[in-house]
This record gives sequence, C-alpha cells and structure tokens, in this order.
Amino acid sequence: MEDLIKERFDKILNEDGEAALHKLVTKFNDPLKDYNTEKKRLSFYKQFGLFADADEKVIEEVKVEKVRGSKLSSIDKSHLVFRIPLAASLKRLLSIDGLFTEMLSYIEFLKQKTSLIMNFI
Repeated sequence: MEDLIKERFDKILNEDGEAALHKLVTKFNDPLKDYNTEKKRLSFYKQFGLFADADEKVIEEVKVEKVRGSKLSSIDKSHLVFRIPLAASLKRLLSIDGLFTEMLSYIEFLKQKTSLIMNFI
C-alpha cells in the first residue's frame, strides 16, 4: 500500500509541483513578506490613498553661534514639528467602502453581548 501511495504522490508532485507547493507553504509562513520593510508598506499605503503627508510647521527659529579658531560664525536653525491631523487620517480610513458601516454593526453586536464590561477602570 505504501508503494502505491508513494507512486501516486510522486506522479502528482513533479519538480514543478514541488516548487509550487514550496511557494505556497512559504507564503503561508509569512503572508506579509511583500510588506516587510517600511518602504514597501509606505508604497502600498500611497498606492491605495491611505497615506497622509504630515504638515510641517516651524515652532522656533534660533541663531546658533559657533567659534572655530578665531572666527565666529552664526547659523540659523529652525525647530520643526510634523503632524498628521487626526481628521485627515480618519477621513481616509473611514472612506474605505463598507468599513464605517461594519464598525457600527460591530459596535451594535458588542452592545448586545451580556458579558461586555463597559467603563472598566
């Protein structure tokens, strides 16, 4: 019986089949392999319009004086703050088709659960 199973299995899994099976198994081991770097994730977010560029604002401008040998030089430096407004990021997130309605239905589902603990401190 073992020989019969091995013979049938060998016919099914030729070299191309082994490569396909290996690719499938490795994909299941790490399904997010295509997005394993920050650059890949950002390009994915930008491709689908989920990335919001940060607003840049100057919060302070300072003159820094440096002494090199007998020369005094001053350099203008700016301190910046970068922020992404919550409204902008939420608008992009909640504009995904069906996400907002699913969130509301999930909230209703949670409200119907008797084991839900609300306002737990």
